[in-house]
Amino acid sequence: MVRMDNLFTDLTLKKLNLYAIHALVFLLSFQERFVSVALVFFLVLNLFSVRWQIRKHYFIKRRKYILSFISLYLMSLVGMLYTLNISEGLFDLEVKLSILLVPIFVLSSNIINKFNVYAIIKSFIWGVSLSLALQYVIATLKFYEFGNTEVFFYALFSYFHHPSYFSMYTNFAIASLLVLIFHYRNRPQLRHFVLLGFLVVSVYQLSSRAGLLTLLALLGYAFVYIIFPRLKWKKLLYALLGTLLLSVAVIYPVAKYTDTIRMVDVTTNKSSSGVRLAMWKSFVPLIKDNPVLGVGTGDVNRELQKRFAADRIVRAVRDNLNAHNQFIQTQGALGLLGTACLLWGLLFPTWVSIRKGRILMPLFVGILIINFLTESMLNTQAGVIYLALLNSVVFFTYED
Repeated sequence: MVRMDNLFTDLTLKKLNLYAIHALVFLLSFQERFVSVALVFFLVLNLFSVRWQIRKHYFIKRRKYILSFISLYLMSLVGMLYTLNISEGLFDLEVKLSILLVPIFVLSSNIINKFNVYAIIKSFIWGVSLSLALQYVIATLKFYEFGNTEVFFYALFSYFHHPSYFSMYTNFAIASLLVLIFHYRNRPQLRHFVLLGFLVVSVYQLSSRAGLLTLLALLGYAFVYIIFPRLKWKKLLYALLGTLLLSVAVIYPVAKYTDTIRMVDVTTNKSSSGVRLAMWKSFVPLIKDNPVLGVGTGDVNRELQKRFAADRIVRAVRDNLNAHNQFIQTQGALGLLGTACLLWGLLFPTWVSIRKGRILMPLFVGILIINFLTESMLNTQAGVIYLALLNSVVFFTYED
């Protein structure tokens, strides 16, 4: 009887934990305070849902993936050993804590598996869609009140998150929909295409340049898949990744920096493109002076501000801006070792997924990389929780 009671309790907790992960991914597109509460609730439930023996088994089985996912956080802990600004370093560790906890909890449990993972991803898609629908309603009400059409674009439209982050969420929802559409290619689902059109239009409304570039890459991938359906998955994926990298290398600089080819006075220039380019140039000496270990987990922003002030980038100093590039931000803080950890966490699961003929992880990572080029995504909860959670969920689309 005791064993039956324990079994019933385990099954009940696992079911509640599964509901909690559905709710968590659904809420990602809404206010961050809701997401934080849902995340804590999920982690606490997960802690009590899985017996120690089972957790130990899965932790050992998936240790390579867990280590790759949490390596950046572990390197941030190392960066605390030589940082001068302890308080800022502790704050950075607090912001990034999900990168440590979520992969350990999720991958060392059996709550998610290859049979229910796509249902969880669908919850994310519906969460993004409902959030966008609410934003259209809010924008419409504002339009009738103020008569300003700009409420349907960019920051005025993106009510819950910065447009860059929301575009990233929306593009991953599009990527997930494409995978579902290809899965049902012999019996197309009308709702998938209606939802796809809604999300594509919404990326345009969000008007993030990185988001639009990502959308073009996704649509290009879909076109290639449809035109050449007989290509083997591995060849198609290599071709897709190569095309994506070439697109970034050619289209992105042209689209984003055509207004900076001429001489720009960065002390007065209001263009975000010009300021970003100036900040990246300002960052080069900092990287050269601290190539291997960086300046430390808590010192990078302070050192950045010194460089920006010396180079008279007024907007960057006034608004206390970060590097607006995750790779540069990580390189400055943790050096080549930190950058290696960041790339390992992204490219190792991508490589495994490609070998197993699974497409969703490469799409997820490709979207991340494009957005990492223009934003320091891991300096905010919106970027950290998204990476930690979706990385751990998408893992189950290629796990054996």
